[in-house]
Amino acid sequence: MSKKLKSRRSQITIFVIIAVVIVASIALVFTISNRSKDNISISPIKDPQGYIQECARKAVSEAESKVIPHGGFMDPGSNSILFNGTKVAWMCYTSELNKLCTNKHPLLNQEIEKEIVNYAKPKVADCFTTLGNDLSRYNYQQDLVLNFSVAITPNQIAIKINRPISFNKNGQILSLNNFNTLINSPIYTFVSLAIETSNQEVSCNCGRETCNADITLMNRDNLDFEISRFVSGRNEKVYTVIELLSGKTFNFGIRNCVRMP
Repeated sequence: MSKKLKSRRSQITIFVIIAVVIVASIALVFTISNRSKDNISISPIKDPQGYIQECARKAVSEAESKVIPHGGFMDPGSNSILFNGTKVAWMCYTSELNKLCTNKHPLLNQEIEKEIVNYAKPKVADCFTTLGNDLSRYNYQQDLVLNFSVAITPNQIAIKINRPISFNKNGQILSLNNFNTLINSPIYTFVSLAIETSNQEVSCNCGRETCNADITLMNRDNLDFEISRFVSGRNEKVYTVIELLSGKTFNFGIRNCVRMP
């Protein structure tokens, strides 16, 4: 009897251990799944401001990576040239032959800022929702309006976030409203070089000379970047600007003073 009792106890112990392992595994799967959704390492409870700032940096970085291959747009649509399977926005364009092109995006910085905001703002709003859920037991309150904007500046994108929140922690009411932050970005230089390229393209006598930007000189003056030019069989051009440190690549198209072969 004693041996049977011990055997049953051993079996029960094994089943308990197996059950614990299963529960722990399920919990681990959910934890990993939740982390992979936002991939944000900062705890919203321990550091609400840092959590929102990291969320915003991640969202804006994602937006940046999506717009720069296309000349500053998520999808340039029909106003583009296909280059290596990617739609590239026309920076300067004319539909005629032997004519100088017209700058299609004189306010490119502002257009890119709008593209980034449209992509990133909903993601930041979702992070505020997560923050509210995690702080709900602390009497969390937040303003209904989320003010979110970005500004392209030399070497950076400035992210401005204003949304008043408050919560009760350790007997104190804590209030926050400013979640501004920054990310490093070469977009300012990309846009500057695109504008310079377009200006050089149209600074020529279309009827008497070939119109090209002097990429040799531009490379010499911008050692942290590499500028190259591809000419299609239709004499349409795609300029590519690469930031050497990061490998980020900005493409834009120019159809200028076209002479059909």
